[in-house]
Parts: sequence; C-alpha cells; structure tokens
Amino acid sequence: MMNRYNNILQIALSAIFLLAGCEKADTAADSDARHTTLRVTTVPMTIVGEQVPYDTRASKPLNPEDENVIYSLAVLVFDESEGVLHKFDKSGKYYKYIDLKDENGNGLLSTKLPIEDFPVQPDETYTICLVANLSEEQVEKIINDMMADGTAFIHEFQEVSVMIPYVAPDKADGQLETGHVREIYMFGYYRGEVSAHGEISISLGRIISRLEIAFTIDKEPDPENTFYMRMNNLESHAHLFPIEKSPGKYAPTGISRVSSLDNKRYTLYFYAAPNSALDTTRALNLEVWYGPKDLVDLNSITTQHMGYTTIYLCNDQPGVENRNYQLNRNSVYRFNIKLTDKE
Repeated sequence: MMNRYNNILQIALSAIFLLAGCEKADTAADSDARHTTLRVTTVPMTIVGEQVPYDTRASKPLNPEDENVIYSLAVLVFDESEGVLHKFDKSGKYYKYIDLKDENGNGLLSTKLPIEDFPVQPDETYTICLVANLSEEQVEKIINDMMADGTAFIHEFQEVSVMIPYVAPDKADGQLETGHVREIYMFGYYRGEVSAHGEISISLGRIISRLEIAFTIDKEPDPENTFYMRMNNLESHAHLFPIEKSPGKYAPTGISRVSSLDNKRYTLYFYAAPNSALDTTRALNLEVWYGPKDLVDLNSITTQHMGYTTIYLCNDQPGVENRNYQLNRNSVYRFNIKLTDKE
C-alpha cells in the first residue's frame, strides 16, 4: 500500500517538475524577446553611371550627412500568419513613434532600439517595418486610413505612398523649379522570428534617388540667347515599401530659364521619386530649349526656340536595346550630357 502511494507521489512530483520546466522555458523565451535589440543604420545609395565633374557645382544637393540622418522612426509590427498590424499595449497605438532629435535638432546616423515593449511573442514570425523622418501626424494618418474597416494588413501598407516634400529653389538662382527636398524619407524592414536573436539589423534605404546631370556645351553661347528647361513625369509620391510599380502621380513643373548653362559647364543636382515607366510616355525626362534670353512668357520658348532636345533620365543610356526607362529608389544616377549646335 505504501509503495502505491510512493508511486503516485513520484508521478505527481514529476508532473509538477515538468510543469515548472515549461514555465521556465517560456520565461526564458520571453526574456530573450525583451533583450533583443534592433540595430538601425542607413544603407549606402547605389551608384548608377559615370562620375560627373564636381568642380562645376552650381545646384548643390543636400550634404551627405543630411541624406543619411535619421530624425525619427515609426515602428509598425505585422504578424506573418495573417499579416495583421499589431497594437503596442503601452501606448494603445498601432505604431511606436520615436523622436531621435537632440536639443539642437540634430538626428542620428544609426541607433539601437530595444523591443521589450513590441507586440511580439516568442517563436512567432513578424514583419517589423521602420519608417524614418515622417512626422507623427503623417504616420497617424497612414494608420487611420488603413484602419478604416477596423483592421490593417501588410498588403495594405505595401500600397501606401507618401508625397515627396519637393521645394522650389529661388527663381533668381536660375534653377529648375523642382527637384530639391525638405526631408529624406527612408524605409527598412525585417521579416522573421524576433526572440531567437540577440540583435537584429535593419538597414534603411531612401525612398527617392539623387540625380546628378553634368552639361557641357560645344561652343560659346550667343549672348542674346540662353537655355530653358522643364522636368516632365516627376513622380510626386513614392511607396514606403519597395514594390515594383510607382504610384503614377506627377508633380506640377514649369519651364525655367537656366542661364548657368551659358558658362559651357554646369552640373545640376536634384532628387526624384522612383518611376516604373515602361516606355517614353511616362519616363522621367528633361526638355532643353535654346532661344531668346529676353522672353517674358517662358512658355513661349516652345515655339520660339532655335534648338530643342529631350533627355530621358532612366536606368539605361540611349541606344540600349529594350531600353529600361525606369528609375530606382535609393540610388545616385550620374548623367553626362553634351549639348551640340546642329548647324
């Protein structure tokens, strides 16, 4: 009889120890998740094309340190099983917004984020998305639009596009009316299990690209004439998530007098959202006219010019079979253009 009770006691104790072992394993997994960190950096831009002459700068881009700075981060977490956006329990919001600016308004080139308050569970896989340099109001609007029916999914987020903050330079500069930006928006993501890693690296890429166009003129321009330019098919929006098709919305552009070209050497810098054009009808292009310097109505140059050309700004140079008219994101495009007089 005593042996029977001993056997029952041993079985009961074994069950208790087994239960304690499971609890310990779960606690360890939770601890791993709490101690996981995200290491966030910016990835270099891909160089496309030959070097342009930097000694001819006339329209400078943002400084390299400004192109790489992270001023803020918005974190969104989607589960992999259903692609549903998860809520952060502490704030009750479907995103976490982190302002990285110091007291002087300076940002960071890299940072680390603990995920202790992220809505993730051990042994589950997630897609963690990071959006850099959007305001919290912009992020809030994106989330609210996706949550219109009560739930947000990652396939909806992949279709989200934001307006690029283009700014027009002072027209007295003689530059194009568009192509400069106030902010560089960036995006990066990680897909996989979170708690199994001590550190997860996410690289942020810019959702736009920088174009550097170096012009050379074959002879001294006539003092009575000058050059005019217009940018066409400049995408006004870009998707945060890298997908193949661009939104197909275009920024309004006008004709500008660019007298700097009279110096025979001139380098133009500007930023552009990616473009998924399949042919010339939607490809980003630059129209160049040569005509009277004293025009009051710049639009009249389209009929009064003495020379005209269209330059397509895309992945392939002229003459390439099945030319690729698309423009990628997070790239530096370098174009060397020689303008010649067709007498």
